[in-house]
Amino acid sequence: MAACRAVLPDEESVTKRVKLVVSSSSAAVGSTLDGTASSSLSVAAVKPIGWRCVGLSYSVPWPLHLVITERALEEYNRVFRFLLTVRRTQMSLHRVWAQETTGRRRHRSRRLAPAADADLRLRLQRLRLHMTLVVDNLQQYFVADVLGSQFSRLDARVAASVDFEDLR
Repeated sequence: MAACRAVLPDEESVTKRVKLVVSSSSAAVGSTLDGTASSSLSVAAVKPIGWRCVGLSYSVPWPLHLVITERALEEYNRVFRFLLTVRRTQMSLHRVWAQETTGRRRHRSRRLAPAADADLRLRLQRLRLHMTLVVDNLQQYFVADVLGSQFSRLDARVAASVDFEDLR
């Protein structure tokens, strides 16, 4: 909600219309991240689990329902769930780094591990570092470059439009 308020600081009524919801319907897990339907189980048989149940709900006021359709809201939820997954992955990698560094400080007084264990630990640290670098850059790219540029394009289209048919 803070991001919404930062973009639309004067629009308190807009932020009151957005809610974080936990869905128990199978629609929340009906598709994979790439938009294709799940092939191993039918959509009706799948119950949403974990973070796939979390979504956003927006109460669309009149006459915006002509432009912001239910299908558009579903697409926004897909993007939201994907970005939530990326962010949770990023946070998990940073948490592992924090646990690794605090654990290293606590166990410095112990004797050194054999060379094979030290080599494996070093390789795992490098892997975690590379994974963190990739996920951090992906998250930054999605939020700043993709969403930011798309928001700017939308804002320009809204400013240039004469009626709602121009936005459809």
